[in-house]
Amino acid sequence: MADKKTILIVEDDYDSQQLFYYLVRKQYIPVMVTNVADALSEIKKQPIHLVLLDLSLSGSDDGLTISRFMKKEDDYKSIPIIAVTAHAFETDHENCMEGGCDEFITKPIIRQDLMAKIDAMI
Repeated sequence: MADKKTILIVEDDYDSQQLFYYLVRKQYIPVMVTNVADALSEIKKQPIHLVLLDLSLSGSDDGLTISRFMKKEDDYKSIPIIAVTAHAFETDHENCMEGGCDEFITKPIIRQDLMAKIDAMI
């Protein structure tokens, strides 16, 4: 069996974080952080194969700060990013794509939809 790949879960809501952990833990190695600084630290520290990125993080920076950084850096720009948001407007989707995200999924999360996107991108 191939080694499990690592998913960085950037989510500041504890319940959502636990849900993502539960959904991916059997197939992937989840690494959970709650803010931009910790996310950037994890990206630099270990191989990450995909990022699940909450866009509405508490603090001065939002999730797009992470995606913009990653897409500018040669070492990280090929890592797929799935934006996770409660906002489902077309402009939100456009902002995510322009901000460097590769996919977009809205809350509430449907397990099959999320896993299909992850499996297709890793």
